[in-house]
Amino acid sequence: MKHCEHKLRIHGLILIFVWYLGVNTLTTEFPPSRLQDCNSTRTCAVCNAGYFANQSWAECSCCPRSGYCLDSCSACPPGAEQPESGEVECTLCKPGHFTPKEATIKCLSCEKGQFQDEQGQTECKNCSLGTFCSTIGCVTCQDCQAGYYSDQNGSSSCKPCEEGYYSNVTGSEACVPCRQGTFQNLTGQETCLPCPFGEHLNQTGKSSCIACEPGFHSNKTGEVECTPCDKGYYSNKTHTIDCEACPKGLYQNQTGQTECDPCEAGMETREAGDWECVRCLDGTYKPQAGPELCVACQPGSFSNGGIRNETNLNCTLCPEGHYQDKANKSQCTLCPAGTFMDGQGATQCKNCPAGNESLGEGETSCQQCQKGHFKASTSSDICKECPDGWYANFMGAVSCIECPSGKYCPNAAMGPLDCPTDCYCLAGVSSPACCNGPWYKESGNSCKPSAELLGITIGCSVVILFVCIVGAYNFRERRRAKAASVEHQPLTDNSNPMYKGL
Repeated sequence: MKHCEHKLRIHGLILIFVWYLGVNTLTTEFPPSRLQDCNSTRTCAVCNAGYFANQSWAECSCCPRSGYCLDSCSACPPGAEQPESGEVECTLCKPGHFTPKEATIKCLSCEKGQFQDEQGQTECKNCSLGTFCSTIGCVTCQDCQAGYYSDQNGSSSCKPCEEGYYSNVTGSEACVPCRQGTFQNLTGQETCLPCPFGEHLNQTGKSSCIACEPGFHSNKTGEVECTPCDKGYYSNKTHTIDCEACPKGLYQNQTGQTECDPCEAGMETREAGDWECVRCLDGTYKPQAGPELCVACQPGSFSNGGIRNETNLNCTLCPEGHYQDKANKSQCTLCPAGTFMDGQGATQCKNCPAGNESLGEGETSCQQCQKGHFKASTSSDICKECPDGWYANFMGAVSCIECPSGKYCPNAAMGPLDCPTDCYCLAGVSSPACCNGPWYKESGNSCKPSAELLGITIGCSVVILFVCIVGAYNFRERRRAKAASVEHQPLTDNSNPMYKGL
């Protein structure tokens, strides 16, 4: 087909033609037989779409507008297109497009998952691992966003990370499994979550954590293994955050247990979380095994097995002669002097009745007051000795008897004695009042002075009176003589003269 219509387009045609025909074609002149003479028998023809009038052919002037007189039109090479007719050049395929064939009217768009970042290409490239293209005609591929991945070349979309996996960077070829102690229960995630309290996980790439079994706990997040309950603690359920302390009365001497054990008889735990039982304190007891605590001994009883390295299974009643008025005691107290206890389990001792006493501690009975002693009423007092002039010549006296008149009682434990001759005894005396002769004589219940004693007394009185009178007279006379000598003394003294007067 002859082409005689021209358009002046110079740029690009030489390169396209070199690529398609080779250097030799461009540098070799076509033989004269290829040139067409313009005459009346030839007409100018337009190249169809997909073809072009190659400018390297000889020019002729028969066609209007200085067109080319060609033997035929050339096909556009692969990688180029010409959607219009009557063109003198082809257009390179744009980036994102291609054509593997010649004489292409319009380049093809790259398929999804492919791209082409250069022009004039005959094929597209697959998106690499970690990238994708979701539309046709991509110039470049995009990186998969965090939480997604692409593990195949030529992907049109990225896959979300599965449960138990994550990706925290873009362009991932594969997701990373969640490490031990973490999980992810959603798809397309950038991070994993730590296992919550009460759970653990000792595997990777999991969508959920495992609950702690009974006897174990986890009080931190992100635990790989649950921790066994310590001694003295337990857990009887799953998902335990903190183990519970064994209550008082129970114990646990092993780890990782689901319950606590009761203490044996005579044993207890005094604090929550104790891992071993101890003996009941003295003053307390526990008769049988169980969770109960040791109980305080009641007043009137005691326990002291501890001092013998024994357990207190029961309390012991206070023996005779002892008492205990308080609870929780390890021993009983001896009854004090003046009291007694003739039975067991006493909370207080008894006072001895009237006429009785107890002189020592821990007495189980009272004794009668000794002769010469008495006690008037029931009390803790001891018997008192009869006062002078009183007596009790029998045991257990509640009072003493006054010694009668005409008698005397030198010993309270004996009976009254007759008053001696020349003596008199009033009621209630311990010794007789005797009149010592010859000066005194007994007269009834008193002593009278004798005549001799009266004479001597009067005589002595007269002599003493006379002496006093004489002494007083002599004293008076001496004072009078002294006063007279002073009145007759001269006014001057020759040895030491001096003047006196006004």
